Amino acid sequence: MRRVAKWRRSVGRDAWDPRIQASFAVAVGFVATFTVAVVLSSANIRMPAALAVMAGLTALSSWIFEWSAALVTAGLAWLMLNGFIADEHGELRWHGHRDVVAAIVLLGSVVAVGALRGLQIRRRRRLELITLNTELSELAGPVHRTLGGRHA
Repeated sequence: MRRVAKWRRSVGRDAWDPRIQASFAVAVGFVATFTVAVVLSSANIRMPAALAVMAGLTALSSWIFEWSAALVTAGLAWLMLNGFIADEHGELRWHGHRDVVAAIVLLGSVVAVGALRGLQIRRRRRLELITLNTELSELAGPVHRTLGGRHA
């Protein structure tokens, strides 16, 4: 039973992590990818410009969302680019090399930006803990007050 409690704490949400939780972020990611795909389709923007826009969206999502939601958003972006909305035939089809490159670019943008965001969060947490420890040690130090010339 103690192992389960320890595991549950280890996989729990980090209080220092400001990213949006996956349960809400996946819905936001779907709406964002759908909206961008509709705009790209109506503006008649095709690959590789459409891939660059979706890669920017997935990079932004990996900065704002948790890892799992950012990866799901990249998968949704790939589906939207693969023909779910943006294809002229309106159906999902395998396009061979183009689809592999798109998947690698989208997932690569999520991993790269998500790793940078993780490093930034850990660094900020470490700096805040150092600051907190310094402030606490200053507060816990010896306190000398004088009352009327005498030490209290």
